[in-house]
Amino acid sequence: MRIIAFANQKGGTGKTTCAIEVCEALFRRGYRVLLVSLCNPPSSLLCSEIFERLSFESDDAEKPTKYEALLGSCEIERALDTVSFGQMIRMSNRIERIDYLPTCTATAMLLKNALNQFESRTANVELPHFCILDCPSAGKNRALNALAAADEVIYPTTLVPSSIKAIEIMNDHWDDLRNRCSLPRTAVRGLLVNQVRANRVLNRTSMPLLDQLAKQLGTRCFQTQIRHCEALRQAHYEYTSVFTTAPDCRAAIDFDHFVAEYLYEREAGFELFERTHGFKNSI
Repeated sequence: MRIIAFANQKGGTGKTTCAIEVCEALFRRGYRVLLVSLCNPPSSLLCSEIFERLSFESDDAEKPTKYEALLGSCEIERALDTVSFGQMIRMSNRIERIDYLPTCTATAMLLKNALNQFESRTANVELPHFCILDCPSAGKNRALNALAAADEVIYPTTLVPSSIKAIEIMNDHWDDLRNRCSLPRTAVRGLLVNQVRANRVLNRTSMPLLDQLAKQLGTRCFQTQIRHCEALRQAHYEYTSVFTTAPDCRAAIDFDHFVAEYLYEREAGFELFERTHGFKNSI
């Protein structure tokens, strides 16, 4: 099971949207997918089919949630629900309590340990191919859990300078916490530019900043960029993914192209890219 975290310290950069649509795109290519959102309701998941179907206020409110799964009081399998793209760990309003625990190695490894135990109990034929982690914009222990558990991190960003700067700040912050907690390092897979509009001045100003940051982090920007698309917003208002409501719109095309680029590089080209550029590719 490959664990991928979508992270950015700044809100509104498309982390949750990317997590949902990438899950759907992977599922449509035949992969089994598990989504773990470390955000808490209300969040942008409120505008998706996922939260609508897994609301904490639903009839099955007694079912364990990700909060119990992280603390080890239940197995992850008991907190899973089936959604359109595969499976998701049930939402919880109590997930923020993780942030109030002392930051230490044991606290930061809660999610990693839970996922490791899930893998060891799950037969290979049933284990998801990918686990997508939707990181919160704030909350050091929740985000640290995601980055400690992930095999790799993808940083979604808009072309707003503050969004790009937030990645650098977050990267330095988590690197410091990892060193203090003696946590394993996580590969930075790349920067994913989304919500791109036809603003030539902004693009010309921000792209050099983005390229500079990518080189600093030992990675690069994905070639695929997710264009701004009203159909994407409309899909979330209708509690579904853009692949269901508007499969031919530019956002659906872009997310499908991004997944194709990601899978190609994972299977064939990424190791060559690393060797060619001599990047460390870790945080």
